[in-house]
Amino acid sequence: MKNLLKLAIILTAILLISACKQSVDTPEEVAETFLNHITKKEYAEAKTYGTESTGKMIDLIESFTKMDGEELDEEIKEPVYEDIKAVIDGETAIVTYKADGLEEKINMVLQDGKWLVDMRKEDSSGDEIKQIQETEEEYENLVTEEDSVLLDEVAK
Repeated sequence: MKNLLKLAIILTAILLISACKQSVDTPEEVAETFLNHITKKEYAEAKTYGTESTGKMIDLIESFTKMDGEELDEEIKEPVYEDIKAVIDGETAIVTYKADGLEEKINMVLQDGKWLVDMRKEDSSGDEIKQIQETEEEYENLVTEEDSVLLDEVAK
């Protein structure tokens, strides 16, 4: 009986210690890690630092970087993220940073003790939404033009 009691006390102590050691990464750390994954086109890894809506936005970003199943091989200069700061308000935060001299922001939420990037289409600025819509239209036009050429060739 004494051994059982000792075992229960040891297990409880281990659980308490491990619960206390769980560190919540800061919003700044999560945002920087997320941005680095996006820059490197590591979309699956980036999703682990975001909410469900962020995952959907990442899927959209990823779909624009692929055409006909092949990734675009653009030379992208890796930005330098500077002046990363967070303003925390309860379970939300806004992280601001500079990338190549331009000030940007990322919305964050605290879920299950973890800070996550919270990207939503409605949070995008009008310019970003317009750019997404233009890119969608260009892609649709490209696919339509290619389909027309193929159909013309088949018809001959």
